[in-house]
Amino acid sequence: MTHLKRSAMPKTWPLPRKGTKYIITPKGAYGMNGIPVAIFLKTVLKLAESLNQIREILNEKQVSVNGKIVKEPKFSVGIFDIITISKLKKNYLVVIENKKIAAKEISAADAKNKFCKIIGKKKLAKGKMQINLYGGRNILTDEKIGINDSIILNLEKNKVMKILPLKEGSFVKIIGGKHIGASGEVKKIEKRILVKLEGKLAEVEKKNIFVFER
Repeated sequence: MTHLKRSAMPKTWPLPRKGTKYIITPKGAYGMNGIPVAIFLKTVLKLAESLNQIREILNEKQVSVNGKIVKEPKFSVGIFDIITISKLKKNYLVVIENKKIAAKEISAADAKNKFCKIIGKKKLAKGKMQINLYGGRNILTDEKIGINDSIILNLEKNKVMKILPLKEGSFVKIIGGKHIGASGEVKKIEKRILVKLEGKLAEVEKKNIFVFER
């Protein structure tokens, strides 16, 4: 599928429902949970007035996502990805604000490390473990990490700097469902996670939980 009907786009995309009938479809591991980098650059960062101008910026290799240059306009970016604009010497964290995808400017030092959620793992030889991260990246580690835990990953060294386990008392962000964008403290872990959000308890599916750090 080359284009997506605007009326069918995810509610998290910061685009008006009225406008051109079709918009580009995201391509990559996030699928419809992400947003095409071209739309993000144009609509969220407001780097240009047209998608053609955004394509020129991408072709000039000005844009990196999680430390890798991206030239494909459809490339999907998602929550907690790090976008670097080399010409501007600026770095941005992809976040959810008011249930819409948004950007938070961060320092060059903060842009070296990324929050990642563990969505799968596989035992390998010699005690190594392959862990699969939300967003499509895989890494090898000998750390004890559980599915639905998060890590802080150094993008330059591809090394786990810190483990953020999913447990009672953990601080989490909600990345899907009706509470998307909210944050709170885990109170109880069962089939679903009981999280205190804005003073009220809410049940959240594990797939929508992202352990974060205040």
